Amino acid sequence: MPVYGKVTVWYIDLMNILGPLKPVSSEIKQYWLPLYQGELACGLFGISEDFVENYLSLDEKFLRNREATFLVRAGGDSMSPEIKDNDILIVDRSLTAKHQSIIAVFYNGVAMCKQLYLEGENKYLRSFNSKYKNILIGEEDELLVFGVVIGLARDFY
Repeated sequence: MPVYGKVTVWYIDLMNILGPLKPVSSEIKQYWLPLYQGELACGLFGISEDFVENYLSLDEKFLRNREATFLVRAGGDSMSPEIKDNDILIVDRSLTAKHQSIIAVFYNGVAMCKQLYLEGENKYLRSFNSKYKNILIGEEDELLVFGVVIGLARDFY
């Protein structure tokens, strides 16, 4: 797990906050949902079993590494419009953050979700919302990249 800036005890603090990952019970069922062929053109007429392309498990899609994946709720508007307040972020701790990865981090003691920008020797945390300025990560800053956001769940109701 890459750490940019001064290495501190944030990881230990984070593990104390989140606690250990709980093993997944074998009693949890995996559900497979139909994945229909083609794209949805906002006018859904005549869908039937004849058009099922395959069956897709959301576990299979988002849980490539079950032991390293966790969910966390987004708060605020700094990552809107792509990530909205109350979205559930799917974060994989086993992935390495790279240029333009959306990451879950602790930055100087604050937990946040940002996009990582690497430009030469400079490293930035970027918000999608233009109301917020880029955060330049300096040598004295404490930054722990805790995982890469690989998806999100949003309740439209």
